[in-house]
Amino acid sequence: MHSAVIFREVKKEDNVLLAKMIRQVFKEHDAPQSGTVFSDPTTDDLFGLFRKSRSVLWVAESERGKGTGRQLMELCIASARKLGFRKLSSPLGNSGHTTCNIWMLLEL
Repeated sequence: MHSAVIFREVKKEDNVLLAKMIRQVFKEHDAPQSGTVFSDPTTDDLFGLFRKSRSVLWVAESERGKGTGRQLMELCIASARKLGFRKLSSPLGNSGHTTCNIWMLLEL
């Protein structure tokens, strides 16, 4: 029997584990380290980064390998749209995340 996945907003105590998990998953999947969240210094304080108004970072309390990552990405994109972001077909500027494939914009 599978237990339900709990999605919640990031907490300060998640910082160390999240940064470690992100970097571990990137290595496991041979994902680019340069130009991604892997090498972004804000990865070590995601709680602080997402304390800003009109931002949210969702965390899933679940074991890896259960399809939770896809659900989490869908929740993040849906949340961004609720906050007023729209998807773009290409990046607008230089965020430093040069190998990302989802770009969004919030018109102020």
